[in-house]
Amino acid sequence: NPSFKINIDESFINTYFSNQNQTTKTFIVSIIDGFIERDTEIFSLFEMCKKEKLPAILICRGISEDAKRNIKQIILKNRVYVYPYTIKFDNNDPFLIKDIAKSCGAKILSSEFHDNIYKDLEEKTEVCKLTITKNKISFYEKSDTLIKEINKQLKIENIEIKSQFKDLNIRL
Repeated sequence: NPSFKINIDESFINTYFSNQNQTTKTFIVSIIDGFIERDTEIFSLFEMCKKEKLPAILICRGISEDAKRNIKQIILKNRVYVYPYTIKFDNNDPFLIKDIAKSCGAKILSSEFHDNIYKDLEEKTEVCKLTITKNKISFYEKSDTLIKEINKQLKIENIEIKSQFKDLNIRL
């Protein structure tokens, strides 16, 4: 099962993981390559959760303190569960968001593609079974597309490495 080390936003650890270490459920997965300024930006995600009667995983670059406070209030008042995981950009793994999206078939919402979070969120989400902890998300189904891409990259890198050694007259 593919797993990704990704942390739930610290403000939500006690909300979701004070009595349990992990949970396995079917989730709505929404991935936003951006920062959430206001809770109203993701209001359609709350509506989806209510309509589908499913919890949601929200993966984004960060969330403002004001939005966090309002999201917690919405969760408590409406019994709608949104688990916000944040990924800061990391040069060591610049494709983490893309890999997670490919693992579940979700599309990434991004201002780079002129997406409007409120309007485009529902059509770019996907539903899948996951096991989550405060610092990891594990998928129950592997993505053949992602595996093919990784294998292709490894093959290309292997060919490049072999040619570099060949140039140095070293046999592999």
